[in-house]
Parts: sequence; structure tokens; C-alpha cells
Amino acid sequence: MTPWSAINLVDYYWVRRERYKVAQFFAKDGEYGLVRIGAFVAYFFGVLIQIPFMNSSLYVGPIAHLLGGAEIAWVIGLAVAGGLYYASTGSIRRVMAATSANQGI
Repeated sequence: MTPWSAINLVDYYWVRRERYKVAQFFAKDGEYGLVRIGAFVAYFFGVLIQIPFMNSSLYVGPIAHLLGGAEIAWVIGLAVAGGLYYASTGSIRRVMAATSANQGI
């Protein structure tokens, strides 16, 4: 859940800068596309990296154990997924910056 939230927050605030085109979400060939590979990869690694840091009733990861049972998996997942997604959006950010400059925003 945390990696998904990180990707959405990074996309909304830092990539798209609060300028979503909601109608494009529902357009068959909309500008957001069906799948963003960078988002999928960021999500996958965000979930995967959390495992050693998890502390739950079902599983205690090795790093959580070394940290005395501290549950910090969500922090790690947030940082890794958000960072990877941001790094994968360079072309989108350039287009958004150019569009903003052309519109005087």
C-alpha cells in the first residue's frame, strides 16, 4: 500500500504539479496511457525492499529483528518507490515544464 501511495503522491505533486487532466484518465488513448512501466517497476521494488524491514505477526524481517522489532518497512517502501518513480519520469517532467512555460504558468 505504501509504494502505491508514494507513486501517486510523487506523480501528483512533483511530476504533474497538481495539474491532472481528469478526462484523459477515461480516454481510450489518453495521454496517461494504460500502463506506466516506470510506475510498475517502482511499485515492485518498493514492495520487495520492504520485506527485510517488516515486523508483523506473520513475519519478522532480518533487519527489523536487528533493529529490535522496529517496523520501518513503510518508510523504506515510501522512499524507494517514490524515488524510483520520480527518476523514471524525466521525459514527463520535461513535457510538463515546457507546457507550463508555453502557457505562462
